[in-house]
Formats: sequence, C-alpha cells, structure tokens
Amino acid sequence: MPRPPLVVYVHIPKTAGSTVRTIFAHSYDRRAIRNTGNAFRDPEKALRRVRRVAQRASSVVRVVVGHTPYGLHKAYMPSDSLYLTVLREPVDHTLSHYHYLVAPGRKGPQYLPTREGPRLLPLPTPETSLEEMLEGGVYLLDNMATRMLCNLESPFGALGPESLEQAKQNISRFAVVGITERLDESIVLIERTLGLGLVPYASQKVNSDRPSVAEASDDQRSVIEAHNRLDLELYSFACELFDRKVAAAGNGFEADVEELSRRSVGRDEPRAQLLSRERIKEQRRPKATPKRPQLVVYVHVPKTGGSTLETVLLRGCPRGSVRIAGNVFRNEDGTLERVRRLADPKKRVQVVTGVTPYGLLRAHLPENSRYVTVLRDPVDRTLSHYYWLIGSRAEGSQKYATREGPRLLPPPTAETSLEQMLEEGVYLLDNMATRMLCGRESPFGELSADALESAKQNLREGFELVGITERLEESIVLLQRMLGLGLVPYTSEKVNRDRPRLEEVPEEERALVEEHNRLDLELYALARELFERKAVASGKSLEAEAEELRRMSEAG
Repeated sequence: MPRPPLVVYVHIPKTAGSTVRTIFAHSYDRRAIRNTGNAFRDPEKALRRVRRVAQRASSVVRVVVGHTPYGLHKAYMPSDSLYLTVLREPVDHTLSHYHYLVAPGRKGPQYLPTREGPRLLPLPTPETSLEEMLEGGVYLLDNMATRMLCNLESPFGALGPESLEQAKQNISRFAVVGITERLDESIVLIERTLGLGLVPYASQKVNSDRPSVAEASDDQRSVIEAHNRLDLELYSFACELFDRKVAAAGNGFEADVEELSRRSVGRDEPRAQLLSRERIKEQRRPKATPKRPQLVVYVHVPKTGGSTLETVLLRGCPRGSVRIAGNVFRNEDGTLERVRRLADPKKRVQVVTGVTPYGLLRAHLPENSRYVTVLRDPVDRTLSHYYWLIGSRAEGSQKYATREGPRLLPPPTAETSLEQMLEEGVYLLDNMATRMLCGRESPFGELSADALESAKQNLREGFELVGITERLEESIVLLQRMLGLGLVPYTSEKVNRDRPRLEEVPEEERALVEEHNRLDLELYALARELFERKAVASGKSLEAEAEELRRMSEAG
C-alpha cells in the first residue's frame, strides 16, 4: 500500500502556530514529526532540513512543521503532500509580532530577518518604532503571509506583482486554511481532516501584556495597512475559504468546537497551569467510549462510476482501513449485518463503501460520519445498468433485485427488454438514486410521496460531497482533497464499452426510461447544482488537477 501523504504545516510566525503544533505533539509519535526550522533566522539550515526530510520521507515521518515557505516545501516534498496553515488579521498580526520583538527578557545579538536576509543584529527595544522596522525592512517584514505562501523558496527580497495571485491559488489547494481569530474552529477542522479526534491544545507564546489591536493608534494602523496591502487581500480570501469549510463541516461541528474549547488550556490561564503531555492525554474522550476518526461513508449508487472511485480509496487509504458494507440488492440481510459490525468503534475503519442505502448507514454508523455519493444522468445510468445486466456472462441462477426484494433468478438475456424490466420491477428498479438516498433503510417496495423531498434534503444537509459521473475526475479530486490524499490515479472498473452511446438510443427507449425515473431526474438536477457550487468554491485549480489526474490514470 502507498504511504499516507505527508502533512506539512506552513507556520507563519505569530499566528498561533505554536499552539496548533501542540496537537501534533500529542497525536503523533515524536519520531513522526520533523521540524524544518526557521527560514527567517537560518535559511540555509532550513533548506538542508527540508531536503533531508524529503529524501527520507517514509511511513515513519507523518508531519512536517516549521517557519518554512510553501515554495520551498513544494520544490522538495512529495507532490501528494497535504498542506495546512493559519492566517491572522494583518494589523493584529504585525502588532503582535512587533510587541513580541521588543518585549524585555530576550538575549542578543541574534540573527534576525531583514528584507535582504538574516543579519546578526542587536535585539530591538521599545525605542525602535514600528514604522522604523517596516520602512527599513529590518526585524519585521511586510506582507509576511504572502511571502510564506507564494511560490518563492525564500521569503526575502522584493515581492513580484504575481505573488498575491500565486498565494491565493496555493492556499485554495490547502487541506485546511485556518484563521487565528477563530482558532478553536480551525483546530477542529485540522483534527477532523487528519482523523485525530478531539485533541485539546495548550496555548503557547501568548503575550497577554501587549496592547490590544483596538488600542492601536490610527497612525499605527495606517502604517501597517500601507505595508501589508497584499496580506490584507490574502487574509480576506482566506476568510472566504474558511467560511466555506466551516459551512461544509456538517453535523456536530459546533458541539466539537465547544467541547474542544472546554477541554483546552486557554490564553487567560497562567503558564504554570498549562497541561502536561500526560494531562492532555487524560482529557481525550473516555476510554469506555473510544473515539475513532470520523468515518467517511461512500453511498454507491449502482452504475455511477463507483467501482472506479473505490480504486482510489483502496490505493490512497491505509491498508485495512477501507471496508465494504455489501450490496443490498443481492443480499439485504448480509448487508445489514455488515453495517452493524462496522459500527463497532473498536474497528480500525476509516472509510465505508458499498451499494447500501443512506438510511441504513445513517441508522447504524456514528452520527458524525461524513457522507459522499455520486449521481449520474438517470437515462444514461439506467441504460448503462440494463446493458450491463444483459451483457453479463453470469451462469446459473443468482440473486437479483426486484421491487419486493432480492430473488433467485436466471441471468437476463438480450431477449429481456428494458420495458419488461422497468414495468415489472425485476432486475432493474426505477428511481434508483431516490431509493438509495431518501433515508429509508431498504430500497425496495413502493416509494412514498415524500421520498424525493427527503432525498433532496439528505443531499443538501447530510452529504459533504455529491459528485457527478459526467465530471468524474473533478469529483474524484474533490474527494481526494476531502480525505487529504493528494492525487491518486484511478483505474476504470466495470465500464461496458460495447453498449450503445446515449445519443444512439432510440427516442422511445429514452422516453420509457424518463417515465420510470421522474424522481431521479429531479434529484439529479439538484445534485448538479450542489456539485457546481462545490466546484466553484474549490477554486480555479480544480480543472488543472482533474486534467492531471486524468493524465496520471491513463498513463497507468
């Protein structure tokens, strides 16, 4: 199995990064975390460390942290690395950094940043003004976040006109872009993305004696804003990304944030009371009810590209972490039993997939599970299913779907018409997507009058990702981003290339399929809307990544 992707935390100074890093320290073995150093103090040492980590990347090294630019990581780290960062409002960030630099108690001289690179300098004092630092480019650099997140391998020198757009494009591909002002929410998003459960944090390097941003003079604010125009725009963009991520976080997010805040050591507590490693471990969820990472549950509607998508899950996720819930249309009782077993929190399961209704999964799996599905144009899906059934080389009687439930039947042949299947509800059921997504535990029987509205509501509120078969590569990229997998090539599975293309199907057959799938036609229209919103929110890089995924997959 491939190694899990490296987690790379791009730590912008004075954004609460030291606090964020406490969750890594308490979640991973010490040997699994590598610090690449501080590029503002010793860029050559940071470069050596990045190269060394990249050369020795293995299953042992899981997390990379440091004051090291994204451009440097991108140049050397594996291409499937998963990136995280946190941004802070630029005026508050700059003031915090300034007061940290002039605070008493530090010894000097030290290597400190200048616009041209680090220099051995005496430590600044409160007599060194904020304006002097920013104008001279000494001690405190302008547009710190843009410098750290654009494509430059070094944070020094003049920023080019393209730097801001590069930084925006880069963070749109990050797994999580947190916001210091909403730190608890940011940490919950990071912990969910990495499957850590709720890990309390301990506040680090918090200067509670500095003036608040509200106390800054208008002159100070104007000076900072004039020198950080790029960062002001980048921060605004980061807040948009963050809001979208929170909106997509699903059920239980607010409760997790509140619980994390309750269990963590806050900024107002004395440093002597910061939790030790042992106490933080003790504050994890009680052992009597073990907490496992949030399950990702893929509801596989037949003939929607699901078998192809499952190749990505099996390749990209750790060995043994992907489990199949079964096929309810072939073995309803067996599928129910498997789902019940998978609900056991002791199971080392991260992903559940199967031709299994949303309602059955929802009834038994953990409440905070993250749901994914893919829908296909109902006419094309039904025709694909029909030609797959009559083209199967199955021998002897098997369990097939009927409207009443699975029955032992002989395999259908080309003499079994599409109309016969749909009219009799044998082999091929009508409104398959609605049956799978309306919330009922069984897909059989007559659909109720509210089935379509229930399915729509479930797609809107219960699913983190709704993909579209007709845009499969983009759907897979969105899933890989959600799981933090990087680009994992897929293998096309169960594709019937001998069936007639949709445009070659007679009009009467199309009309027949539409007549029996009116609910699915309306549900598919909603799914396209949801997918389009997700695609737009994901940024311009989605199309490029989808094209790269297609190229990688075709290359084998």
